[in-house]
Amino acid sequence: DPDNDARFRHYWERYHQVMGRRGVTPEMAKAAVRRSATTIGALTSTRSQLYPQLGYGGDVSRFRGSRVGVPHLRGEGIRRLDGIVITHADDDHAGGVASLSASRHPAWLLSTLPASDERHGLAPVSVPCLSGTRWEWDGVAFEVLHPAAGAMGDRRRENDRSCVIRVAAQGGAALLAADIERRAEVEIVARAGDGLRSQVLVVPHHGSRSSSTPAFVDAVSPSVAIVSAGWRNRFRQPSPEVVARYRSRGASVLRTDLHGALRVALPGDPGVEVSVRAEAARRRYWSDRSAQGP
Repeated sequence: DPDNDARFRHYWERYHQVMGRRGVTPEMAKAAVRRSATTIGALTSTRSQLYPQLGYGGDVSRFRGSRVGVPHLRGEGIRRLDGIVITHADDDHAGGVASLSASRHPAWLLSTLPASDERHGLAPVSVPCLSGTRWEWDGVAFEVLHPAAGAMGDRRRENDRSCVIRVAAQGGAALLAADIERRAEVEIVARAGDGLRSQVLVVPHHGSRSSSTPAFVDAVSPSVAIVSAGWRNRFRQPSPEVVARYRSRGASVLRTDLHGALRVALPGDPGVEVSVRAEAARRRYWSDRSAQGP
């Protein structure tokens, strides 16, 4: 019963407040109660599953793994995870990992967590996320581009220690940039250069002005820029300046606060285009919205 849970009461109140606004979907209303948002999703190939960019914002982040992440994986038919990536220790990227690990028993954990962090024990094997780490699943190549070993011990913002991974199939690539800011972007561009090019970019730090420097955007040169941000979040992300920067370079900008969950498909054939689909556009049997095309 929602009345027995303050979180769900708040959800329903906020839902009814925003549903009357033109163009607001139920998925967008649900996003309104999140203080911040991160990318939630599994990377899947033919036989392997990886859960990257793990985390949920807000005061109840430790519960979101069981209430959001696990149901999402269940709905996708994913019963086991080969691995989990914790990009960095901030709650909006590391919250919920315990319940996901207990539910889906990952074989390994890749992270930038400090050596003393007890979450290293959530998987049988815990590996530091360091530039140069590579592996391949079913013809899909994964490469860690950041951080370098020196970044783990120096004085810097936690965001600039974020684990950045490039995922490349035969027909396209996606760069998962986590929360890196200017300093890390300069380091990545110097180290990787043209190796950053990707059709899809998960925009750094939710579209904050502290990230997406012109040199970084030019080096990645994405055709699709995905901003993970909560509806009407208190940080007012993404920055209009950042959005304009991507659009001025020909990128389509998609936002989770406006479009809901997004599904990216990297094709296995070079002649097929990368596709990005908004899950909210799929008509559900309980919805009274009109179908939005094929």
